[in-house]
Amino acid sequence: MTRYVKTGSVSTIPMINTELEKVEVAINSTLSRLGDEPNQMEADIDLNSNRIINSAPPISNSDLVTKAYVDSRTIAGSGGNGVDKPPALTESVVLASAQTVVTFSVVNASQSVFYISGLGVDSSRLFPILNIAVDSSSQITLDESYPSGTILTSLQETA
Repeated sequence: MTRYVKTGSVSTIPMINTELEKVEVAINSTLSRLGDEPNQMEADIDLNSNRIINSAPPISNSDLVTKAYVDSRTIAGSGGNGVDKPPALTESVVLASAQTVVTFSVVNASQSVFYISGLGVDSSRLFPILNIAVDSSSQITLDESYPSGTILTSLQETA
């Protein structure tokens, strides 16, 4: 990161302009805490053995996860091998064109997590409130329609 360092005594307008340009360069090379654009890293960050804390739950494959999130999805006593918990029940539904209401016959929708996949669809997890509404134990409503043939998979996790 470029830091602003004042150059001696500034007494003329050209010197002031030079100092202001240095301030602008320093500001442009910092990350915004508000998320203003552009706001991405251009190099690796060395955390010097410090931690990243208070991370939100992951949504996409490139999101970071907390230890608690990983521990909640692995079998206790697996020796840190990351053995996934087997889901108790799985049910997949192939969506019809413009279908937004989905009914399940095997899984309990209110106790499940949902994943979407298919051609022309970014494979990802769907979240209540953000992407779906759980209408009942057997039915959900998607917040948008997906192309015909898209697969919606429900995993009812073990307790």
